[in-house]
Amino acid sequence: MQLRADCHQGLGYWDYLFFIAIGFVIFSAGTVSAWVMGVLMVLYERYSKRKSEELDSDDEDDRGGMGGGGGGGGGGGNQGNGDLSKPGMQV
Repeated sequence: MQLRADCHQGLGYWDYLFFIAIGFVIFSAGTVSAWVMGVLMVLYERYSKRKSEELDSDDEDDRGGMGGGGGGGGGGGNQGNGDLSKPGMQV
């Protein structure tokens, strides 16, 4: 038993301080990376929404010039039911 007690190395004050510091660094890095990913996702969603709105407004401009204004029922607002201006998808 004495040999086991002599060979068992205990941790000192600086060891515990080191473990706390490393734990805090890992926790902080995870928090910051999650925040950055959230910000990037919000920015990407805003960019893709703006891009799709620009494409929709371009489609409406093209449709208004060629169609002669004869689309009272389906072309007013984008309700998430696809691009109804394509010939194969008209109802």
